[in-house]
Amino acid sequence: MKVIGLLSGGKDSCFNLLECLANGHPPIAVAGLLPPPQTDELDSFMYQTVGLSLIPTISQALRLPLYTRIIQGKPINVDAEYGDRETEGDETEDLFELLKLVKENHPDAEAVSVGAILSSYQRIRVEHVCARLDLVSLAYLWQQPQDLLLPRMINSGLRAILVKVAGVGLKEEHLGKDLGQMRRELFKLNSIYGLHICGEGGEYETVTLDSPMFHDTIVLDETMTELTDPSPVAPVAHLLIQKASLQPKPDYKPLTTADARALLGYDLEEEYGDDWLDEQGKEVRESVSQVYSALSGITKQSSSSELIRSMEEQRSDRTFGICRNGGWISIGDVTAFSGPSIKKKDEMSLEEEVDECFKIIKNALHPTPLSVVQSLTVYIANMADFPVINKAYSAHFHSSPPARACVEVPLPKGTRILFEAIAFEESRQKGNTRNQMGRERRGLHVQGLSHWAPANIGPYSQAVIVNSRITLSGQIPMIPATLALPDPPSFPLEAALCLKHVRSLIRALKEGTGGSDLKRCFIEGSIGWVSSWSDLDGARTAWTTTLEAETEAENPLFLTSSIPPPTLLVQPSSLPRSAKLEWQSFLHTGQTSPRLPRPTGAISTFASRTSGSDSDSDDEENRKSPEPIIRSFEKKGSVEWIESEFREGDARWGVAGFNDIDSISNAIAPEWAKSSLNAALSVKVFYSPKQRVSEIQDRILSLHPYLKSCAVTFIPVLSIATLNNEWELGIVWNGVSE
Repeated sequence: MKVIGLLSGGKDSCFNLLECLANGHPPIAVAGLLPPPQTDELDSFMYQTVGLSLIPTISQALRLPLYTRIIQGKPINVDAEYGDRETEGDETEDLFELLKLVKENHPDAEAVSVGAILSSYQRIRVEHVCARLDLVSLAYLWQQPQDLLLPRMINSGLRAILVKVAGVGLKEEHLGKDLGQMRRELFKLNSIYGLHICGEGGEYETVTLDSPMFHDTIVLDETMTELTDPSPVAPVAHLLIQKASLQPKPDYKPLTTADARALLGYDLEEEYGDDWLDEQGKEVRESVSQVYSALSGITKQSSSSELIRSMEEQRSDRTFGICRNGGWISIGDVTAFSGPSIKKKDEMSLEEEVDECFKIIKNALHPTPLSVVQSLTVYIANMADFPVINKAYSAHFHSSPPARACVEVPLPKGTRILFEAIAFEESRQKGNTRNQMGRERRGLHVQGLSHWAPANIGPYSQAVIVNSRITLSGQIPMIPATLALPDPPSFPLEAALCLKHVRSLIRALKEGTGGSDLKRCFIEGSIGWVSSWSDLDGARTAWTTTLEAETEAENPLFLTSSIPPPTLLVQPSSLPRSAKLEWQSFLHTGQTSPRLPRPTGAISTFASRTSGSDSDSDDEENRKSPEPIIRSFEKKGSVEWIESEFREGDARWGVAGFNDIDSISNAIAPEWAKSSLNAALSVKVFYSPKQRVSEIQDRILSLHPYLKSCAVTFIPVLSIATLNNEWELGIVWNGVSE
């Protein structure tokens, strides 16, 4: 792609241009927003204005045309989300007008380089503008660890100096020093005061005097220092650049993509995929590889095409189900024909099926708007229909869409799409006060390419938090910088990539991305979609290795216990982009929430913390525990139950596996499992080819009286397993504590 480089003059915007080139996207022009005349520093939420006078000189050094615009707007819309439409008079609209001008002069421009590292405020607005202009945001520095990023900048040959200091420990004498000279001091101040090594807290700002992409070196001929706050702890001072010139580099040759990759250390990996994995990811890949080395055969053969066809021949005439519990709303088993549709199956186009499903969901939510939906799961009969479904789906959402998982399963004949949705009606409230206990809905919706995690390839958010519960979108093993899957395919590498993406999402949420402020979080449960059942043991090993690594970590991303959280592994017919694995995790923030109204008739039981216990004793200590309780129960060869509960956070999440239909009716269930089903909000029932859907529906609904009024979705799949056993039937439930 041909790139427009957004320039602030600082280290981040210049280094991201080098990243763009290394990833095969050469810049063709640069653009910068300038403060009004005689204004050295503007009060802007969006733009660095210190040192912007050097932008014309930088564009000359790059040998690229420069486009500028005076900033006229103000930070009017300062919400976490910029919104569905432009805000008149907002400073973001200056960026839109600037990039519109560049694109008019360079119609072949396809992308924009932006040097955001941590600022969601800046990233969201750039992505919003790019979407309106049909441009792709390239933010390769996004979420990179600052202790690794700063040395990479220095080692690449980029030279940037400090032109503003405003952080504790930084002094006026540090102005004019380059990053190489300041490296030791910045790391020291980080260890003492928590100063952001790359200045992401506004502690310092820079201008770039040299880069491997510069044809000339910039020389500062005249400067002066201005002290605006003489605080002895954190003085604020500026280096004002009054005159600069260019010094040609002898024998300079324009940088190629290969040159840039070499400078940044790409293509030097010891093993295929090293560029895309961190150390924990490499450990996961190695553990899974060892499993394959040890296996002499596959665990279980995948279901044949004949069995898939037999599942598709089955019919299901269930109507959709809806459940309201504790402020949550769940809608299950939604097809275009589970509501009052007046069209027959063979009369409806695929787009009309999608729209009919959303009509059912909207009517079920009424008067709550569709915008409060936290997550949607989309089951489609043919992955080849995905582009059409995705386009029709996108018409129903704008900014901050729900989290989503999408898989192909052998749906009953005539049904091409099946939905289930979960929403929280209280999330319409604005603000994030202590009294609301985090009920406000917040989304992590990253659309730009980076090295962090995949940009969304559809109208979904990577994660949505509401009422202290987090749903991550299903993660497939795309390479974040390109959105391609590894080629050649490799399950150990793909599993490691999937779970690295999961960890990257959690890390971004914990570091405040998307307006979150998570001190800790817990995995409530996970669903792993495994495209080939020969990879079952590999998927199990990848997840258990991830859990073990977090248990041993000094600063874990999420807290775990000796019992792994509930996990169900399922084989669909196919996954998006023919991926080998899709992983979706559900988490709790660890924050408590107030009790909300329940439907009447709840069973009042409580189980102990002990694994395998069948006790219904009222353990008051468990009620007060701020930690999650994980319970498990197994009757070998017949049934397995496992559940996580965070009582203070009013949340339960569990899975159960059954050997056959008869084991449902005769299931030995601990009291805590009965209590959990009584508080279920949504239930997914996965059944394998050997089962008849009509019989399963009757048996499942007879398992517990409450299920008849719950939002239950029946999903045909090819194979089912927990971390310990393989099953013919599986249940996943999501509910609230009693």
